[in-house]
Formats: sequence, C-alpha cells, structure tokens
Amino acid sequence: SRLEVLGLNVLGPPSIVYDIYRVDVVCGQEIFVIAMEMLENVTHFDTVHDISQWTIDDIKVALCAIAQFHSMYLGKTEDLVQQHPCFQPMGQQHMVMLEPLWRAFLEHNVTEFPEIWTSERLAVS
Repeated sequence: SRLEVLGLNVLGPPSIVYDIYRVDVVCGQEIFVIAMEMLENVTHFDTVHDISQWTIDDIKVALCAIAQFHSMYLGKTEDLVQQHPCFQPMGQQHMVMLEPLWRAFLEHNVTEFPEIWTSERLAVS
C-alpha cells in the first residue's frame, strides 16, 4: 500500500523538502506569497503535539527520508541551496526586510496563544 508520512511517498524516493516554485515579497505592503507544491496527500500535518496517529512504520519512513536527505547533502551546502532555495541562509538585510512578516507572526501568536505571549514577553519583542 502507499504510505505517506509528512508528504513522504515510499513508492518513490522519499523527500522531506517540498518544491517551492516562486516567492514574492512586496516591501512596505506586508505581502508575502509562496507558490509551492500541493500538499494534498500529507497525512501527519500538524501532529507535533499529538503523535497518537504515528505508527512504527510511519516513524521508520520518516527516519529513512531524513537519513537519505542528510546523506545527499552532508558537506554539500552549496548544492543544497542551489536545489532548494528555501535553505538559503538569511543575512541581516534579508531579516530586516522581512520584519513585517515576523510582526504578523507575532500578532497571530498573541491571538492564538495569549498565555504564552504575555504583555511582559511582548515588551521584549
């Protein structure tokens, strides 16, 4: 049977990296668009806090894919960045340019997790 975990398809070569086709950022307007591959077959999305649906086979598939990824790119950072631009290290200028995105994440987290993002913690950020 076809076993898919975190988007890993064991019938083909496992992949833990999704294809990103295009990233658009409109500075000053807080517009961020990422065009990436369809994730319709992902079965274990957002299960980091509830692993009850994970089986031993699921874990084996995930570990196999992670090991394969590391074996392909260990010591080959330039190849990794060229094939998967999402792994491009961000410099200070890029991080500053994305400040509206980080602020949007913060506002979302304040709404979703008020017990974590208290007034005291927000004063630091």
